[in-house]
Amino acid sequence: YLREQGSDWPEERIRAAAPLVQEKIGRLGEFAGFAGFLFHDVEPDPSLLDERILVAAADALSRAEPWSVEAIETSLKQLCDELGEKPRTVYPPIRVAVTGSKVSPGLYESLELLGKDVALKRLGRA
Repeated sequence: YLREQGSDWPEERIRAAAPLVQEKIGRLGEFAGFAGFLFHDVEPDPSLLDERILVAAADALSRAEPWSVEAIETSLKQLCDELGEKPRTVYPPIRVAVTGSKVSPGLYESLELLGKDVALKRLGRA
């Protein structure tokens, strides 16, 4: 279906993203809007970003090994502890920086699928 709509996204990444978004979308046509951040660069809204959190997140995530949901989750939870903040304060600016949106599939899974290099690049640029 996505190919018929003109998408040239890699099938392997589409298959990996599908389970993350299937509960969030009502129709396949909504896939691109919800998971597009996995396939193209994003322009996050600067008013939704927090430089202090993003710098600390990039540092914490740069040490996540292996790059997996579990390691990412551990790193971000430790970051919350270090900052003395709750996830509801720390996670939204990270989500916006890497996905370009306040709403996305799970943060840990999104970061894993993006890959470490892309995720860190987006955090550093935001």
